[in-house]
Amino acid sequence: FLIQADFLLVANREDIQENNTWNEALRSGVASAFYKVVQYFNSIAEFRYTWPSYFPHADCLLSSFLRPLRKELITILSSQDILFSRGGTFTRPACLTYVPAKFLDDDNKPLLESPDEGRIYISLEYEFEKVECFGVRVMGTKTFYQRLLSYTNVSLNEYSSKPAAWHSRLAQVIQQCLNLQQAQRIRCIPLRNGLWTTSSGQRVYLPDSSNGVAIPEGIEISVIDADAANEPRRKELFEYVGARHLTMTEVCELIVAQHERQPGSWSSDTVISHARYLFLAAYPTYALSQTIWVAVKDSDAFMRGCQLYFDDPSQQTPVSNYLSTMPPCIKFIDAKYVKQFGSGEQQRRWISWLRTALGVSTIPRLVGHDKGTISAEFRHIMEQNDGKDFLDLLKDH
Repeated sequence: FLIQADFLLVANREDIQENNTWNEALRSGVASAFYKVVQYFNSIAEFRYTWPSYFPHADCLLSSFLRPLRKELITILSSQDILFSRGGTFTRPACLTYVPAKFLDDDNKPLLESPDEGRIYISLEYEFEKVECFGVRVMGTKTFYQRLLSYTNVSLNEYSSKPAAWHSRLAQVIQQCLNLQQAQRIRCIPLRNGLWTTSSGQRVYLPDSSNGVAIPEGIEISVIDADAANEPRRKELFEYVGARHLTMTEVCELIVAQHERQPGSWSSDTVISHARYLFLAAYPTYALSQTIWVAVKDSDAFMRGCQLYFDDPSQQTPVSNYLSTMPPCIKFIDAKYVKQFGSGEQQRRWISWLRTALGVSTIPRLVGHDKGTISAEFRHIMEQNDGKDFLDLLKDH
């Protein structure tokens, strides 16, 4: 900007006299006048971001007498509420933080800006290079990491409810700006059970196994939410911090280990999905009939397959016809088992697998649980049905 004042000059009139009380008073007046201009510019929305362009650069003051003016201006302006924050208030420069582009979301807003935090960030309408001299702080990687760490721990509900696009951008920033150890400490991994976790000190797994088959529910491992893992940026972050795919064999072993104990608070759909996974993985079938729990029809109970029946759609006479008058102790498997694969070769193999691997029967069992005795259901058939039905059963099976 131009200065017009009644300065006293040196003899050759090419410079201003130094160590002159009058000239020094005029110079201070210039600083006061510039501050008033800043106030005026700030009162007009269209101009509030333009006045820093008129602030003198250090190398533009050629006169040695005028050089202290810049320092005086900085002293005055930096102590006043002259810069507009993202919260809509004028604030002292030292109380504001500039957020570089690398820490902005896809809409060019600070990633870590909570609704009540706009007042701590300087408006991005300013050119940072022109206001830096007033003491505006810059968000660096260390500050971003510390704020993110605090945000994910203290404001987890707000953090977890952010839109998917925001989490996608955050995943990209974490990979680009934080080292592996820092990234592993951030609670950036949503699990399918609704919790959020870090990968520090624990193993987390992608929701599908190595061949793309989804890992069933009901296994006591940390499995990442499927929607989050399907987003490319977030999946890259999960893999960066150590998440991995389980092999189908590993998943099968986990299923078997779970079923070796008493069933937990599983749903019938969960237990059916376990059997389906074991079938698709072609897991060895020995001892499965004594290990895998099977969902019971019209019940929340689970039993071993060797205690249950089901109707084979390919059989001319379903087993339920023979057992329709049996006491309630005779149980059938959940009807959803038979509907897993519709029709075709895979359905045929599935039906066979239910019999051979899980021990579920499609015909009345001849031998009871006590070896060498006729089963209660077969004895009931002999007693309740006429001779022809009994002979037809023996002939068909």
